[in-house]
Amino acid sequence: APTAPAATAAAPEPGTPVRARAHGDDTVVPRAYSFLPETTSRRGVPRKVRVLVMRVYWQKAPGFPDTRQMKSLMKSTATWFERASRGRHRVSSTVTPWMSVAGGSANCGDLYGSAKRAVGAARSRGFDAKGFNRFMIVMPQCGSNSSGEMPGRVTWIRERTTYRDVLTHELGHNLGLDHANALICRMGKQR
Repeated sequence: APTAPAATAAAPEPGTPVRARAHGDDTVVPRAYSFLPETTSRRGVPRKVRVLVMRVYWQKAPGFPDTRQMKSLMKSTATWFERASRGRHRVSSTVTPWMSVAGGSANCGDLYGSAKRAVGAARSRGFDAKGFNRFMIVMPQCGSNSSGEMPGRVTWIRERTTYRDVLTHELGHNLGLDHANALICRMGKQR
């Protein structure tokens, strides 16, 4: 059974710089976000998850993943969740173009600041955060491990190369899933 998540931290005073607090290897304690729409809280796993995938950079726009590749990765992620949940958990997504944000490489360590800047850049491009209950910030210029709130609604994809396994892993943390191992049992040649 997963470890009980830490309590949600209170929202900081306006103008206060916020740094993420590590919860585990790649999990982050969730916070209140004044710049994101409120979501109705219900017990259990949401049936429908709408992810706003915000691709950001601060030097030169990365070539990978391009829009077509990112949409394909998110479609594969949705297929994985649908299969793993036996149709009970559906993921859909909207992918932004590459968007320049301020903050430089500090975005890699200032997760909440990078989320605020990404949402601001998305809004200026016409992407409204309303209607989404998950927010993914893709920033491969960090070249470090990705993170996700556990449980929560924000993930930071910071690998140089984006893979479906990383996306499903971090979105799993948003569902409250901690790291776990698996065992495939066999009897003869049957699984």
